[in-house]
Amino acid sequence: SLRKGLVNQCIHYLCMYRKHSANPAKHEEKKLLLPDSLKLFPCYIISALKTKMLRSSGRTVNVDERIFYRSIIDSMSSKDLCLYIYPRMFALHNLPKECGSPSPDDGSTILP
Repeated sequence: SLRKGLVNQCIHYLCMYRKHSANPAKHEEKKLLLPDSLKLFPCYIISALKTKMLRSSGRTVNVDERIFYRSIIDSMSSKDLCLYIYPRMFALHNLPKECGSPSPDDGSTILP
């Protein structure tokens, strides 16, 4: 399946990085030290697996929805795709008290 293929590709890329780019003396250590550009790669893969396009059969997503989200994802820029797959997070303890409550003007939710 596509889900299993993504996980296997992620493992393959990390193994190849370790084999070809890491210092051979460090191979004896059990740690894999990644450059900053690769540190979030596994998180993006896991987050991508949770999108509606790639959800497992445990959550019901019909074929039409999968195709719809596939067309949306195909038309996104790289920046938008990163935000869609791995959304921004906000520290709840730093949010102003009015965030999350209805706006007095139009009733929409006030966002941070």
